[in-house]
Amino acid sequence: MNQPIPLHDELKVVEKSKDTSEPEARSSTAQMTVDTKTLERNKRKSPSSRSVSQGQTLNQNGQKSNQKAKKIKTKHLDPKILALRRTIQTSCGSNDLHTAITSYDELHVQQQVKMEAQSFYNLLNLCEGSIGGERGVHIGTPKPPSSTSAAEVGSSEKNHEVEEHTMTEKEIINYDPAQRKEFAFQIKQEMHKLQIPLNETAYTALIRILCRTNDLNEAENILTQAEGTQQCKPKLRMYSCLIDGFCNKNNLNGALRTWARMNAVERKDKQGKRLLVEMTEREYCSIMKCAARVGDKDVMERVLSEVAEDILVPSLETNAAITQWFQSKYAIATSPLDKNESSKSSISALDHIAGLPQCHAPSMGPIQYHCKSFTNGDN
Repeated sequence: MNQPIPLHDELKVVEKSKDTSEPEARSSTAQMTVDTKTLERNKRKSPSSRSVSQGQTLNQNGQKSNQKAKKIKTKHLDPKILALRRTIQTSCGSNDLHTAITSYDELHVQQQVKMEAQSFYNLLNLCEGSIGGERGVHIGTPKPPSSTSAAEVGSSEKNHEVEEHTMTEKEIINYDPAQRKEFAFQIKQEMHKLQIPLNETAYTALIRILCRTNDLNEAENILTQAEGTQQCKPKLRMYSCLIDGFCNKNNLNGALRTWARMNAVERKDKQGKRLLVEMTEREYCSIMKCAARVGDKDVMERVLSEVAEDILVPSLETNAAITQWFQSKYAIATSPLDKNESSKSSISALDHIAGLPQCHAPSMGPIQYHCKSFTNGDN
């Protein structure tokens, strides 16, 4: 028969069990802490954990799936694609259209080598860039070396005659504006075939080519296409070349019409504020020269007020355009005896164009000297 354990002996047994269980609990907790730290350290060291944390997720099968496509490195591209890209970039830097055309025909047209969108844009700009020598180095063109070593200087001196002969041959090969226009529109057609949209730089190049070949109506059609293209964000340079083209042809109506189209451009910044495409001194100067040649006093007065408001210190070219007006015969207004002749002389290009920005600048005063016309019988 089991005898009951005294109370003080039972308390001793309980205290002894606590003493033996506490070290085991502490050792198991310490072991769990060590295991957790080791696991975290292994995760940081393993490349798979880094790739998962950098935008990769695990699917149901436990396999990694990329959320965004990997960018193709240059070393994985076709060498012919890289050669075509490099040739066009180098040709843009030296304005060598012949080399770019040859490479384009051999690699892309004949061998069907894929051509990148940026190479198309560079090639379009090259078609326009060397006409008149107005354009500089294009974006993406390799920069020339900043310094040369003594060995490079020595080798360049040895090959000076060969390089000079090569440059002479390249300078002989040139293309007139009509040939450049033909090739540029072949590129445009190829881009349309490949469904590559034209950006603002490409449209500006086409408009400039058309202005130099005096195809101003076609240039306006290209401008309409540019304004309706989502990838094209209109800039001043796209309208400026067309304004200069109309002014060179003494077509004030076309120049003012382009000014009105530029004023109607709808662009907004990130805050939703409208971005205006505004005229600069260059465009004002072109219109003033044209107004002085055709004798449109209303256009001259309007533009002169804009210049006085926007331009603090006019350039020498602008001063010459203003002087040209006051030295012309149109600066002297006579009072004709025939009323019909008076009504004809008062017609201005401003009467035919709507949509120009409102002029808030004060008038500069009369720009004509009014004198009375005399007949043979007057004294």
